Amino acid sequence: MRDCGLEPDESYYIQHEAVVRGKKIKLGDDPPPDLVVEVDVTTSVINRFPIYAALGFPEIWQYVEGDVVIHLLQTSGQYAVAERSAALPMVPIHKLVEHLERSSAIDETSWIREFRRWVQGGLS
Repeated sequence: MRDCGLEPDESYYIQHEAVVRGKKIKLGDDPPPDLVVEVDVTTSVINRFPIYAALGFPEIWQYVEGDVVIHLLQTSGQYAVAERSAALPMVPIHKLVEHLERSSAIDETSWIREFRRWVQGGLS
C-alpha cells in the first residue's frame, strides 16, 4: 500500500510545522500532514481512507452535506469518528460548520473578516 498516493483537498502541518518549515516535503522522509480536509461534493469511486491510513495521516476532517466529521487514525490502522480534533482541540466543530454555512450567504471578503474575528476572539 506504500506505493500508492493521492492528493487531499487540503492538508496542514500543525504539530509538525516546525519540522517541515522551509522544506520541500517528501513523504517517507518527512512526517505526513497533521490534518487533511476532504470536501465531499460527489461520491468518490475510490475509498481514500485506507490510502490515507497507509500514508500515516493522523486526522481527516470530512465535510459532507453541511457537516464536518472528524476521523482520527487509531493504532489498529483504521479511522474512528471523534467528537474533537486532535490537531486543533480548541476548535468547536459545530461553530466551524456555522461559519462555513454562512460563507454562501455573504460575499467572500465579509465572510473572511467574520471568520478572522471569530478566530481572533477565541473561537467562541
